[in-house]
Amino acid sequence: MNDFIELRRMFAVVAGRWWLVIALTLAGALAGFIVSKGQTPVYQATTTMLVGQFMQSASVSRSDMQTSMDAARTYADISRRQPVLDSVVSALELDQTWQELKKQVQIKAIEGTQLLEVTAEALSPESAGAIADQIAAQLLTISPAAMQNPEDVDDATFILQQLDNLKQKLLAAESRAEAIDTAIAASTSTIETAKLQEQRVSLEQLVIEWEKNFVSLSDLSQKSRGTNSYLTIIEPAQASDAPVRPRTALNVAVGGALGLILVLGFLFFTEYVRDTYRSPEELYQVQELPVLGVVGKMNGAAPADKIVAYQKPFSPVTESYRMIRNRILFRTGNEHPVQSILVTSPSSGDGKSVTAVNLAVVMAKAGHRTILVDADLSQPALHEMFNVDRHDGFAEMLDLEEKHYDRYIKDTFIRTLRLVTSGSPISDPSERISNERTVEVMKELEDRADIVIYDSPPALLAADAAILAGYVDGVILVLRAGRTRRSDVRQVLRELENVNANVLGCILNGAMGSRTYSNYRKQSA
Repeated sequence: MNDFIELRRMFAVVAGRWWLVIALTLAGALAGFIVSKGQTPVYQATTTMLVGQFMQSASVSRSDMQTSMDAARTYADISRRQPVLDSVVSALELDQTWQELKKQVQIKAIEGTQLLEVTAEALSPESAGAIADQIAAQLLTISPAAMQNPEDVDDATFILQQLDNLKQKLLAAESRAEAIDTAIAASTSTIETAKLQEQRVSLEQLVIEWEKNFVSLSDLSQKSRGTNSYLTIIEPAQASDAPVRPRTALNVAVGGALGLILVLGFLFFTEYVRDTYRSPEELYQVQELPVLGVVGKMNGAAPADKIVAYQKPFSPVTESYRMIRNRILFRTGNEHPVQSILVTSPSSGDGKSVTAVNLAVVMAKAGHRTILVDADLSQPALHEMFNVDRHDGFAEMLDLEEKHYDRYIKDTFIRTLRLVTSGSPISDPSERISNERTVEVMKELEDRADIVIYDSPPALLAADAAILAGYVDGVILVLRAGRTRRSDVRQVLRELENVNANVLGCILNGAMGSRTYSNYRKQSA
């Protein structure tokens, strides 16, 4: 469940920064467009060649086709070597080496066929076409047809003549056989018929012999001509007027995609690494921690300046505390009123003391008899804000054997607000608090006020907060926007759950952005 909430939070952050996502996506697309326009256009041309003479052959065996495919792969390898490319450079008078030309050409045998594709790239369509055609021409010069010697030519001519003679004899024998068959059918003499049949048998034997010779000479003719390794250009170079590089549309799409991936990766990574709350919207996703209110940043360096609810009663910060007060009272109701409240935080610097003071002020100004107790016996801060002596306070009350409590409860500048300072420093605050005497003191304070607010140490730095949380009616957890870690909040909630504390909710301090009340005041002015 927590993983789902965290993932939903990340998507919410990305959605909230849609402008950044769109901006970087467009920036990536623009970068792709600029890169494309800065590149020199490159054109491509392809020449297609056929290995073998299968179009001229009446019958082709599977072994013949395999031989031609092997030959095509061999031609593809030869065509990118120095002899061929050097000849191309010389023939076209190119101002480059054969190694440079090698980077511009690609020759491949098309799988499953006897076709060979010669592809060349250049800065113009004409140059690409000339290079592709010249490579094909150089391959033709090393094919079997170009490399035959005169003796091979004479042998091939003789074989062709013999084949032609045999073909003529077979045609003549066919005509003679038809004439003999006609004569046999018309003959009425037994002796004459027998002689014609002998001639027919002799002729058939000759035909059989001639056919065997014809087949043998045909195979010899095919082998002598190297049919399986012949090269033929079946499609001269075809060059397009459109360049193959740069691919502007593709570069724009890739640039936009990279920009989108980078910005999403950055946002997800930063949100994953960042383990803090920055806005109330992020806190609303934590179902087990209700949000009581959000308080903006305060000005002023002196401790007394932090009592904004008294010094600036019409400020947005003061109105935020009033809203928090009303939510606390409304949440508890009349049936189960909260009389004692503990204000704590996960760590120091979250603003728990300032929250406790201002919450006490707005409670007192609303007519509730309020006692503010500084229960942080290690690092107290309330006596500095009210500019009083810290001695004779809560620590001394825990040591009393007699019930003389009133002398330790100090008056303040608000009639209905009284203060109990931390008292003299002690070395064992946790041990001092975790006894029955503490419960007795807290009960006496409740008898003297409508609401008692305790400012405790940070919950993760001292055990005092968890101990006191089990004694009070409700606990308020103070968080600092952009500082309090989520993992710390989860740990504090577990600690409070262990002592069965009643967590009223949380207050987010130092949140950015204007408040509704401040806008209302401006409109009313």
